[in-house]
Amino acid sequence: MGLIRRAVLSRLALGVALATPGLCVAQGFPNKPVRIIVPGTAGSSSDSTARIVANDMGRHLGQPVVVENRAGANSVIGSEYVANQAPADGHTLLLSSVTGLVSLPLITKDLRFDPIKDLPPVVGLTSGAFVWLTANTLPWKSIAEQVSAVRAAPGKYNWGSGDPATQLLGDTIMRQLGIHGATVFVPYPAPGAFTRAVAAGEIQLSITAQSAAAVIIDRVRILAVTGDKRQARMPDVPTFSELGLPNVPGLNWALHARAGTPEAAINALHQAASQALKNPEVVSRYAKLTMDIADLGPAAASKVVADTYRVFADASRAAGVKPQ
Repeated sequence: MGLIRRAVLSRLALGVALATPGLCVAQGFPNKPVRIIVPGTAGSSSDSTARIVANDMGRHLGQPVVVENRAGANSVIGSEYVANQAPADGHTLLLSSVTGLVSLPLITKDLRFDPIKDLPPVVGLTSGAFVWLTANTLPWKSIAEQVSAVRAAPGKYNWGSGDPATQLLGDTIMRQLGIHGATVFVPYPAPGAFTRAVAAGEIQLSITAQSAAAVIIDRVRILAVTGDKRQARMPDVPTFSELGLPNVPGLNWALHARAGTPEAAINALHQAASQALKNPEVVSRYAKLTMDIADLGPAAASKVVADTYRVFADASRAAGVKPQ
């Protein structure tokens, strides 16, 4: 009777497991390497952000975590792949710049996925900053001095962007400063070309990621930075909030899974990332990119995504931006 009873209980347990996908994942996830899809090129800031955390995540998951670049179409190709094609089993993740991801439906016509609904975040990895900067060969020591110069000579000065997300941010700031339309907008095909133009003084007013500005820091002057308080590494640089420009979001990086991924897989991925983000070497490598550890769980990271989207949607409406 004992053997029969154990056999019956075993079959019942198996039935429960088969009827409960999350339980199967909890017991066997991950059962193969996990991929992080980076919708940017190798060597980009998004690529570096993913690679720093990947190895340590793999150690905690017990499976390799590999980074795969799927660049193109302003990150749409890689993002759409995770949202629509990759299995919703937790083995394929997307690395995003939250500002870039939420701007996609505002600037991209016929987008075949919803970044908010189809790509819920697993973990908020890091937080960084956007900086307002100008070439240090130019005389301005503050945004107020820039604004005075622009108002005195409408149409003389340029502002620019290397990607749609910072274009929307820049447009928002220009409107809040009251100089929208008084400068000439110059778009650039890639962030690298844009930052070189800023350093050369071809673009006089600009906003970009602090990590991108780091490569030209000896040739530019930073006039403002996002964030709730001044940075220890730049104590003399005011925040946008101090200057009366509060609706300027910072730069956040997150990992996302396809909607429908079992909760057990989400939890396992978050726990592995959270452990990796406590590694002093990981912290140090992110610090070199001027990124701070965020370590936000799915709910907190989702709030960051939603809040950032609202800022960009408002900016898009105000600027009359239409998806193209």
